[in-house]
Amino acid sequence: MNIPSLPTDNLYKFLALSGLALVILPTFLVARSVDTLNNEVDLIQIESSGVSFEAKLLETEAAELHED
Repeated sequence: MNIPSLPTDNLYKFLALSGLALVILPTFLVARSVDTLNNEVDLIQIESSGVSFEAKLLETEAAELHED
């Protein structure tokens, strides 16, 4: 595999490509972090709704036991 090197022969090309990399890389990393956090939020919401359902079920069972 032949990996091309950065154009260090011209300082302006090098600075332009470095600046471009400094803009693209953080944008990609932030987008990836946001996606990961959104996935975590979704999982927490799903788990929360499951716990809420279980709590309502237990409240119903407790109410039925108090009636007897």
